[in-house]
Amino acid sequence: MAADSRQRVRRRQALQAHGATHPRPQAVSDPLFRGSAFFDPNDLVQVKYEMLRSVAKEGRAVVDAAEAFGLSRPVYYVTWELFNREGLPGLLPRKRGPKRPHKLTEEALAVLAQAVREAEHMPGGAELAELLAERCGIHAHPRSILRRLLPYLKRQEKKTPTIAEVAALDPAQYVAHYELLRSQVVAAEASPGGTSAAGQPRGVGLALLLYEGMPGWLKALEGVIRASGVRHTTPPAEVPAAEPPGAYDSAPAWLGSVPHRDLTALLTNLVLSTRCVEHPIPREGYRSCR
Repeated sequence: MAADSRQRVRRRQALQAHGATHPRPQAVSDPLFRGSAFFDPNDLVQVKYEMLRSVAKEGRAVVDAAEAFGLSRPVYYVTWELFNREGLPGLLPRKRGPKRPHKLTEEALAVLAQAVREAEHMPGGAELAELLAERCGIHAHPRSILRRLLPYLKRQEKKTPTIAEVAALDPAQYVAHYELLRSQVVAAEASPGGTSAAGQPRGVGLALLLYEGMPGWLKALEGVIRASGVRHTTPPAEVPAAEPPGAYDSAPAWLGSVPHRDLTALLTNLVLSTRCVEHPIPREGYRSCR
């Protein structure tokens, strides 16, 4: 079996283990995902981020972007809300909660909560019902929406202190590292020889992403960011433009603050992660937001 085939098979297995496989990879028509080892239409986390990026940085219409990435307009808005709140890690599959028969899911309530924050007041039930139908394709009675939304908002307020402690990690760092890898790969694929230009900054964990997909790469990157002690400074929803070659030194400045022992352990894990190992049976109890 060719090395490229082994890499694709292993990445697909890793995505299945994380419950992060695109339900319709054949529907992804964006040119980036044609014949690229980096851009994988099976990687739902990557596909969702690239969908958001195409709207934020390329000005693509939401309907066109959702169609080009094999997803729906309601999925776009739910994805945007999760990304706006948690950054790239927010696009990872969520653990299944107790089954609720009601159509107002946690994701739909999160979209409504974002609308309330944007309006800076509580909109009426009819207005919320119209917004829910527009963004999520869900039709519900205004009284039912308010009955579910008000307790949800109170729960979110109670969670705020805990979230603030956990969110000491800067979500923007995940995006910055991915954009660095992305620009490196795009530059290499655009060059005649298939190599990145001299002086092109290099990201962390390219081989890991190629073999494990975005979920495995994000998990490893969390260790880097946690070791660096970078604090939240910028809104995670702002998708940065790719930096031009030479915009960074060979390594990010903050990396110098990582203790040598932690950095050595991290690099060892990244190297070992590229070795072929058997993947466990996909874990049950996880789902992706589709």
